[in-house]
Amino acid sequence: MTFTPWHIWAAFLLDLIVGDPHRVPQPILIIEKSARSLERFFREKRLDLFGERVTGALFSFCIVFITFQVSSGFVLLGGRLHSKIQLALLLYLAYTTLMTRSLGDTAYGVYNCLLRNDLPAAQITLSSIISSDTTLLSEEGVILSTVYTVARKSAQGIVAPLLYLSLGGVPVAMAYQAIVTLHAISVREGSDASEWNWVLRRLSLFANFIPDCITGFLMAFSAAFLFGRGKETLMMFLGRGRKWEDPVASIPEAAAAGAIGTPLALSGRIENEIRNAQSHHIQDVIKLMGVTACLMLVVCMMIQWRNI
Repeated sequence: MTFTPWHIWAAFLLDLIVGDPHRVPQPILIIEKSARSLERFFREKRLDLFGERVTGALFSFCIVFITFQVSSGFVLLGGRLHSKIQLALLLYLAYTTLMTRSLGDTAYGVYNCLLRNDLPAAQITLSSIISSDTTLLSEEGVILSTVYTVARKSAQGIVAPLLYLSLGGVPVAMAYQAIVTLHAISVREGSDASEWNWVLRRLSLFANFIPDCITGFLMAFSAAFLFGRGKETLMMFLGRGRKWEDPVASIPEAAAAGAIGTPLALSGRIENEIRNAQSHHIQDVIKLMGVTACLMLVVCMMIQWRNI
């Protein structure tokens, strides 16, 4: 079954309506469990004797390839059973690559906790979408971490999946999710800089570069519409976007800083860069995310209809 513009619309609306219910199996969790099992297999078979960098590269490509093939197989199997089953599988897999609803809900949760002056609750809520420890963050640190997390995940959880869905359908989008999941695991476990993840880091940079740039431009358009700060946003991400410590996330974070007027914080040094961060900035970045998502949906429609 060909992935059409209407499938993208349906997946996008399904994500807005349903979000990420905990009782529904999430492919990302399956990818994570599979990755841990395969890594243990590689270690036990002492494949690292070929060199940690080579083995890590083989491991990363295996996970991405398996994810691509399995998602393709599910869609084809559904087609063999019934066209409606295939459609249901297609939309389910497509919608699970998106996180517009869940990201917005979590950010609003942090905002509401701060309105109640409940900083511990805000820290706990933020921890569900960020891999680093949030318990030591001040109120300003929570605000900035929320802003930059929403900006970063707007690229990785909205723009990039929509782009890959429109270009290659569900299998390509799921393969991208595998790359993002592997990179998130390495960051969370502090092994991102290891030789094992050397190829994975570069694979992540490659997969995210174009979506990041698209996100930056779309945020500039969104900022011009919402806040009258289109030029500031464009200059911020063009001038500073690739100069941060985390080049994967830097473009959308720099664009968000220019759009809503938050301080330009360097990764890992948020507390030292705080200047006038306020809770309303969380509302602003949620609005920025929403308009950016809608603009990306229009771009995807144009890509799809051009190919029809």
